[in-house]
Amino acid sequence: MRRAVALTVVSLLAACGGGSNNNNNNNNNNNNTPTLRTFSYGAPAAPTAAQQNTGTTAQTQLHGVVTATNGGQVVNASSAPTLTDTLAASLPASLVAPSNPEEMQANPAGPVAAVRRSSALSGNCVSVNGSTITYANCSLSETGYTITLNGSLSSTSNTVTWNLTETYTYSLSGYSLSGNATWAGNIAATSSTITGQGRSTYHYTGNYQNINIAYDYIAAIDINLTYQTTPSFCINGGTLEIRRVVATSAGSATPVHDAALKFTWTGCNQYTVEKGT
Repeated sequence: MRRAVALTVVSLLAACGGGSNNNNNNNNNNNNTPTLRTFSYGAPAAPTAAQQNTGTTAQTQLHGVVTATNGGQVVNASSAPTLTDTLAASLPASLVAPSNPEEMQANPAGPVAAVRRSSALSGNCVSVNGSTITYANCSLSETGYTITLNGSLSSTSNTVTWNLTETYTYSLSGYSLSGNATWAGNIAATSSTITGQGRSTYHYTGNYQNINIAYDYIAAIDINLTYQTTPSFCINGGTLEIRRVVATSAGSATPVHDAALKFTWTGCNQYTVEKGT
């Protein structure tokens, strides 16, 4: 379900043409979301195949952010709000709800397909003011789903900033879910550096065949990287830290726990990974 929510937001941004800065290390959405903690890291190691995919994804999406800061092209920043979730998916024991046919019906395919049609958005909920897109009670409904999005995404000559909040409910075939999520952060780019952070918080509860499901957690990325553009764009130095801290985990089909990875680049496509404890 986490992926469903994240994909829904990025689709809204893309469909509509594409906040406030969260500079605190802590983030709480007034439910039971935990405080983001500091991890200790082990010895650097060569990346696994999955971690190589994460490194490639980070480079690709951060290239989009750099492009977005060139002239405030906010449409190119549409993937920024979900970058935290995309990279956190590489952490061990990712969050999943029990596998069952009803959950498959709740995957993002339906809502994503719907929101890409302008008619899926309620009223005139999207406004564009220069380099900022604002969402005011944007909602969509698909079979079993009701989702509402508020917040903004903006891009200036050197920074992409986002602050989005989503509430959602799902109920179908004996599976129910309700909750909220927030995405906040900022990424700044110069001619050779990319720095910033992203934070995602989630709170949801649900039930499937008398199995209670509950998650409260925060995912985070902290970026301190250098890059080059000749002969092509690539990250060539610095660190990327990805963290997840869990307060509540019930009804999961796999173990769910705090986790972290730190990527350290020493050249284009050259990096090591440290596991957090």
